[in-house]
Amino acid sequence: MSYAVKDPKISVVMDMLNGSVVSANQAIGSKYDAAIRLRTELYESVASGAPKYTCPLCGVGLYLNCMHFERKFYFKHSTENEGCPIQTRNLLSQEQIDAIRYNGAKESQLHKQMKEWIRQCLVADNKFSEVVVEGRWKGRLTSEYRRPDIRATYRGLPVAFEVQLSSTYLNVIAERRMFYQQEGALLFWIFANFDEGMRKLTQDDVFYNNNQNAFLVNAETVRASGERGQFVLKCIWREPLTGQEVSDLQQQLIGFDQLTLSQAKQQSYFYDFYGEREKIMRAEAASLYIIEQQRIAEYKARQDRRYSEVRANFHHQWCNWVGHSILDLDEWTDLAAEMDELGQFIPEHPGMLPSKIINALFSLKFGYPFGWAYKNLIEVAHIVLPGRDREKMNPYLEHFWTGVRVFQRADDIREDDQSGKWKAKVAQHRALIKQGIKPPVGDSRYHGLIKFIFPELTV
Repeated sequence: MSYAVKDPKISVVMDMLNGSVVSANQAIGSKYDAAIRLRTELYESVASGAPKYTCPLCGVGLYLNCMHFERKFYFKHSTENEGCPIQTRNLLSQEQIDAIRYNGAKESQLHKQMKEWIRQCLVADNKFSEVVVEGRWKGRLTSEYRRPDIRATYRGLPVAFEVQLSSTYLNVIAERRMFYQQEGALLFWIFANFDEGMRKLTQDDVFYNNNQNAFLVNAETVRASGERGQFVLKCIWREPLTGQEVSDLQQQLIGFDQLTLSQAKQQSYFYDFYGEREKIMRAEAASLYIIEQQRIAEYKARQDRRYSEVRANFHHQWCNWVGHSILDLDEWTDLAAEMDELGQFIPEHPGMLPSKIINALFSLKFGYPFGWAYKNLIEVAHIVLPGRDREKMNPYLEHFWTGVRVFQRADDIREDDQSGKWKAKVAQHRALIKQGIKPPVGDSRYHGLIKFIFPELTV
């Protein structure tokens, strides 16, 4: 499921990192928390002068807005371009709307009460100093200034505490975050309430960008701060259950000194949601890998068993044919069908197979002549390599040389070569190879069949 609206005005966006054009569905994606974090990322990228996504028609940087009555997102120009055929203009700019709402909320009784509660909590903790209510904060690098609800210093780190009300909109959140980041200070948002069912989108803009942690101050935390002599907050967080599923909201009273503070990321959290989710995803991936390896091993074991059964069947029928001239054509036909399922070919009659090389390889494997009434392996070797003419060369000779090596029969053949004829024949054969005279190629299907019957040759 995509969190994009069904028919957006801006249906595709330009990714300025790699120059690709992607659909709104793809850019927004199917994860709500990722879409919420993307909102802040886009606003900050436009504000920095290097927008992450732009309109492919006019090149203007894009924001990610959300519908009022449904958690669905859509792209909107950061500034309207009269020449762009796509218009997403409001009667008032978003900045004007947000300023009106934000300034009005600053005068509410709830906002005033929250500031006083935060002040009381801070002065109860001797790790905080320079506690100031609504003091002017002038930028060191620019002419900008802010007036945070409360400012204080925590163990040398300047901290700006802001009350997060439902009227605090994304541009307010993002601009303050960027300002305090460049000031070397930490922006710390505090909620009046954080209810799962009634939670506002603007609260999500803070929650998901703060490692899925939110903090509340109320009469309860004020009392706890006074009793403990430390700044106590109510922390609300989620925990990942799997790589995708999450728990219900968890909550606990915690001390400010229990938090992980990151000025660079502008994050303050008690529970490392994304770190824990990454561990779970790695564990799930490792588990899936183990399961897949087990599945592969089981499949290979079944395959090896079947290969062994088919090889044994071939050996049985080949021995009957070679040793006793016994052949059951129905059984041979069934064997041919099994071979075909395994990607191997045998002809309709065993007499059509290259019997010399098959018998020779069985001889090398067993250590005694197989298929002939010979006494030793040297006689088998002379049959496979009868003479120096190319026409008399066995087209499957390469498998014989491999068989001599893997079955370790070279010493046995040399000991049997009392006359030295085999040694001379091998030397003649090597001379022909050096002259470029090689054995005939042979039927490729039988090359494969030989390696199937004798899997040792593939080592």
